[in-house]
Amino acid sequence: MAKEGLFTMETSLNILKNLFKEDLISFDKQYDELTLKFKGYYLWCYVYKDSEEDILEEEIGKLNLNIKYEAETPLQVIADFKKKALMLGLKEILL
Repeated sequence: MAKEGLFTMETSLNILKNLFKEDLISFDKQYDELTLKFKGYYLWCYVYKDSEEDILEEEIGKLNLNIKYEAETPLQVIADFKKKALMLGLKEILL
């Protein structure tokens, strides 16, 4: 079963892609999905807004990220990615 984390940030999609440029493998515009490789493990970041509006690449606004990790991803790698995300300015959404 995949693991996941939720984050939010006031930013644009282009800025977000730039923040993760070291780990970014691909970007799927149709699904607003970033595929990252962090410490040898794949992560998928699904970007969405609270409303159902389209996400424009240059528009700055509140973006939410649902980050899915491979089931085999060690907890330490998840903790390290969370630390990096927080250092980059993302805020964790606690449910």
